This record gives sequence, C-alpha cells and structure tokens, in this order.
Amino acid sequence: MGPRFVGLDLLNEEDLDVICAKQWDACVSKTLDGLEQIDKGRWITVYYEDFITDPVAEMARILDQLNVVHNRDVIADAIQLVRTKKTDKNGRVIPNVKVAEIISPTLARLGYGVRK
Repeated sequence: MGPRFVGLDLLNEEDLDVICAKQWDACVSKTLDGLEQIDKGRWITVYYEDFITDPVAEMARILDQLNVVHNRDVIADAIQLVRTKKTDKNGRVIPNVKVAEIISPTLARLGYGVRK
C-alpha cells in the first residue's frame, strides 16, 4: 500500500497522475524535513544523474561517507552493469501542468529545475 498522506482518501475525483504527484510530494517533503533534523555529516545525497554519469566515483563517495575502505578497481568490476545514459537536472518538462505545480517546489528543494 505504501505511505499515505492526509487527504489521500479524498482524491477519488483526481487523475491518477495527480494523486501520484501528491503522494510523491508528501513522501519526499517529509523525508527532506526529517533530514533537516539530522546532522548533515550523518547522511549523503546521491543524485541518479550523477550516479549513472560516473558510478565508480559516486560509489567511492558513498563508501567514503560510510568510512568503508575500498578499491576503485573492485568498485568498477562490481558496478559494471550500471547504465551510464547521460542526463541532467536542468529544465525537465512535465507535460501535466497540475502535476508540475504540485511537485515543482519539492523538486526545487532537491536542486532540479522544472519547466511547465
């Protein structure tokens, strides 16, 4: 069933993409609010785009955060199946204006630009 936000049951008249956007926004916003209460040295942000662009470097950064001794060659062998399709965080177009209005503020908190 997954996380439920207040008012989810009242959305029967909404389109599924709007319901999903509201649920995504509620979940991510709560997570970001919770992270603000935790010392920044105890967590790490990993962007999908950065991970697929250079998975070895990102995995090394994650392991460094965890104080795990690692070898870049071993990491490279372990994650060779990661697809490295080029993407970026700027200027994503969200075709549904209502969905864009719902999620844009949270995407901005995450460092993403969104165009409606």
